[in-house]
Amino acid sequence: MQTKEHSMKQVHDVNGRGPSLLTVNGKVYDVVSFLDIHPGGPDLIAEYLNGKDVGRLMEGLDDPSAHEHSRAAMTMLEQFLVINENTGKRVEETRTSDKTFQIDPTKPLIPQVGYLGKDYEEWVHTPDLTIKNQRLFHSDFMESISRNNWWTVPIVWGPLAVWSEMRALKFGLSPVMMLSCMLLGYWIWSITEYFLHRFLFHMKADTYWTATAHYFIHGLHHKYPLDFKRLIFPPPFSSPVIYLLWWVSKVVFPNAVSQSVFGGGLVGYIFYDVQHYFLHFGNAFTEGLRDMKRYHLNHHFKVHTDGFGVTTKLWDWVFGTLPATSGSKVSKKLHDRK
Repeated sequence: MQTKEHSMKQVHDVNGRGPSLLTVNGKVYDVVSFLDIHPGGPDLIAEYLNGKDVGRLMEGLDDPSAHEHSRAAMTMLEQFLVINENTGKRVEETRTSDKTFQIDPTKPLIPQVGYLGKDYEEWVHTPDLTIKNQRLFHSDFMESISRNNWWTVPIVWGPLAVWSEMRALKFGLSPVMMLSCMLLGYWIWSITEYFLHRFLFHMKADTYWTATAHYFIHGLHHKYPLDFKRLIFPPPFSSPVIYLLWWVSKVVFPNAVSQSVFGGGLVGYIFYDVQHYFLHFGNAFTEGLRDMKRYHLNHHFKVHTDGFGVTTKLWDWVFGTLPATSGSKVSKKLHDRK
């Protein structure tokens, strides 16, 4: 094993990392890339930078009301290790694991993840914040269509939503009725969003095919949340969901109404995907957006089995999946689910 050591002074003076150093149980971590996506906000970390050791605080020992960080969160923190204060040195090494199968990050991931088997759940819900553009497919074509900018969604689906509402007017709906049906479609999408996220995006995945499917649908976002080109659904892959929304609208509602309901559902989907992107990478300029940003990042970095709402907390409240707010409750939930 090759090692490379740096003194604490070198880390401060040469690398200029002083403003982003966090000490936890005698180890120092450079958390600069994590500040903006910390579920509690950057200020919560900033007040402890270059200060006392916060190991006991993160374990919920010093303050009973403090959030007790999960084992996955503590494991994720190791990605940012820069120095061990117990020795005053930093050691860089290639970590090995006792898992039966190891992911090779230099190769496409889709063909590999299924071999993790029962280890997949732990692996995929331990975020890697050091990689922002992991390759998924051997095929260059599949790789290219799997990566999209956020504005792809409104550009592709926006005109279809407008066209659908215009057809509703053409088929005889009044403007007031059209807006009412459009709003109905929006809320139909809203509850669909919740159930998709809760039951499909977080389905049990412990076989080759279920793990592969889960990773392709949603797992890659939990594993590499900083991969901004894979945060929205690529239109070729979201088309089946859009078609299903259209088909259900046609079956359930009369023709003119179905056009407007479908258009409203499409607007809801566009809003969902765009808001999801900005909860991760946008500037939350209102308290409401800041609250939803914290809420969604809690889902990523604290307890992924709660807090499924992206555009609203309503359905989490209705169906009992609001996340716990106190450290003791979070600790109990983590313990109960092990």
